[in-house]
Amino acid sequence: MEVLRSAVSMLGHWDPEPEDNSLEALGRKAIRITAKMPCIVAAFNRFREGKEYVPPNPNLGHVANFLYMLNGKEPDEFEVRTMDVCLILYAEHGMNASAFAAIVTAATLSDMYSAIVTGIGTLRGPLHGGVNEMAMREFMKVGIPLKLKSMFLKS
Repeated sequence: MEVLRSAVSMLGHWDPEPEDNSLEALGRKAIRITAKMPCIVAAFNRFREGKEYVPPNPNLGHVANFLYMLNGKEPDEFEVRTMDVCLILYAEHGMNASAFAAIVTAATLSDMYSAIVTGIGTLRGPLHGGVNEMAMREFMKVGIPLKLKSMFLKS
């Protein structure tokens, strides 16, 4: 989280339209940030594990590409679908602490990068993002039964 927070902050330095906060420009900024964050996370994780960087594959979608850059192999359908559903659930979570914090920063008319960094900083806290990490550890212990796996892929 520290690396992601710092990297997103640095992305603001290279924003090609730093003073433009029109809705159109904010949309472009959101797309650029959304595209770069998986690259940042995957590259840092591989660096931390002593592995070579895996460049994005332009033939893969957003989620598949993230998993590919992270693991160094193309993910199977189940892995992509699982991660995609996780991201959708996070996005649909509503007004959580990090979303609220980012909105407060954005409401001051600060730049989008600062708002995202605020959200990341809030998510880093053990009472917000840390809870998700604990839940994921428990899910990993339990595993996924094969029947559930096949049912999940059909939906």
